[in-house]
Amino acid sequence: MAQGNSGKEQSHTVILMPSGRRDQVPEGKSLLEAADAMGVQIESICGGKQTCGKCHVIVEEGLFEKHKIHSRADHLSPKENEEKRLLKKMDLDGQRLACAAFPLGDLLITVPEESRAQKQIIRKSATERVINVNPAVRQYYLEVDQAQLGEHRGDWGRV
Repeated sequence: MAQGNSGKEQSHTVILMPSGRRDQVPEGKSLLEAADAMGVQIESICGGKQTCGKCHVIVEEGLFEKHKIHSRADHLSPKENEEKRLLKKMDLDGQRLACAAFPLGDLLITVPEESRAQKQIIRKSATERVINVNPAVRQYYLEVDQAQLGEHRGDWGRV
């Protein structure tokens, strides 16, 4: 693990979107472990062994003024052969596996819908409801005299 000049463990800001959760993550801790510590559940059927590919995430690159960070793909540990193979097989070359990626700098990470363990579910009981519709605008059909050459009234004038 990297250590700073003061002898303390070096940590980096990691922000997970779309939840917006953020935390200081020490080097040596994977994105999967960091997300779990932040309360963001990421799918990981294999338990972080890089065999299922469910924990894929996207590194957003650029300067994010709102979050006061500069996020880059090289702020993560380099891809190992196993991660490269699995991402290529799944056609996710531009993404990373949260279980195999370790922060080396500040990051803004998007967790795609298919990688989230807690899917959004809307539950409503099926009931019959009467809804009275009283719109502010109503549609009316009018027949307007056909325009004649030389007549100076427009459509609104002929109504």
